[in-house]
Amino acid sequence: MKSVRSRVMAVLVQNGLWRKGAQVSSQLRRAAVLVACLYVSALGIFPANSQQAVPARPKIGLITSLSGQSAYIGTDIRDGFLLAMARESRLLGREIADIIIRDDGMLPDKGLEQFRDLQKTENIRLFAGFVSTDIAVLAVPEMVKSGALYVSPNAAPNALSGKACHPNYFVMSFQNDSMVEIAAGFASQKGYSRAYILSASYQAGQEAASGFRQHFKGTVVGQSSVSFGQTDFSAELKKIHEAKPDVVLQFLPGSLGLNFLRSFQEARMSDKIAIVLPASALDHRMTAIAGSSAAGVFVTSHWNVDFANEANRAFVSEWQAKYNRPPTLYAMQGYDTGLAMAAAVVGAGGATDDPQAIARELRKADFRSPRGPFRFGRNQHPVQDWWLLSVKKNAQGQYQLSTESKLKSIHSDSYADQCILPELPHAPSPT
Repeated sequence: MKSVRSRVMAVLVQNGLWRKGAQVSSQLRRAAVLVACLYVSALGIFPANSQQAVPARPKIGLITSLSGQSAYIGTDIRDGFLLAMARESRLLGREIADIIIRDDGMLPDKGLEQFRDLQKTENIRLFAGFVSTDIAVLAVPEMVKSGALYVSPNAAPNALSGKACHPNYFVMSFQNDSMVEIAAGFASQKGYSRAYILSASYQAGQEAASGFRQHFKGTVVGQSSVSFGQTDFSAELKKIHEAKPDVVLQFLPGSLGLNFLRSFQEARMSDKIAIVLPASALDHRMTAIAGSSAAGVFVTSHWNVDFANEANRAFVSEWQAKYNRPPTLYAMQGYDTGLAMAAAVVGAGGATDDPQAIARELRKADFRSPRGPFRFGRNQHPVQDWWLLSVKKNAQGQYQLSTESKLKSIHSDSYADQCILPELPHAPSPT
């Protein structure tokens, strides 16, 4: 207020409307100040209506797993999302959105409950965050049916990818089958002819096993489903030994996968049988913990920390400076979700939470992804490159994921053609 008063007085003096020490009536003084204010406003020195200068911010509900067995995944998604929103807000010069964060505890019923509560108490219509396929299958149909918009930073179940696709449902990670399709395709190209499939006993694990079986060109000689919390793999190792595969196609996330890799190494099977798996079953955090038991494992992914593009270098640098830990693919997916939603909010005018308006802008994919080229396919799932990674020691003697070669360019998922949505522009993002 003081700076505004000073500018008003300066205009009065410059235009002869005020002289220090002059005796003027209060009525004339008020008139002079009013004239000066109108003059200053016309010059654009301060806005005529300052309350309208900053538009209202939309709210985004971020519901993710911050407790339970996958808490680190939800934490990385949250931190990546907030990092991107903060970055875009700095560039814009104001906060883009108010982020309301809730923990679903990796429980489907709780995830649905959190959505209902945020919609009722906060009137939120824009959502993101689920880690688990089980939660997405339960909550997303109700979300989009209510008119809300949901952008997934991770889970992308088959049931929502094809005929049941929806204009208000977007995915920023990959369709569940894509990760195993690429892994099975690589195993086939590598010349492996006998595969044993090992997957976790939940929705995403079932879809992974089905995808492996569908896309592997050789013979599947055996399959096992493993319960979360299992630490003894002697029965599975015995079955693998008897089946005599030349490759194990594995989808065991988190500690489940770590325990299996250690057991596999201790049984001295890693010298004879290859392991191929998607990065969601062996991310950067898990690789560092697994150490030598992950050496030589083949990993398929849509991103790696060592990608040399400018957007990835900026992301990795910002992440490490902010959080002092290496980013995972979940961090990148959360970051891209934040970038995409920020661009959509700004593109829609910056003050609306109208799901249809935001969806129109989201389809443009107007952001630079750390993974490289990115656009949405017909079912609003990513069309992107896929890469082969391997586990190697770095200069410090630590095991890490190292990029080897590109496996697929601008690859869409196998469910996209089943999706029928109104024809809308799907512009590729800058590369």
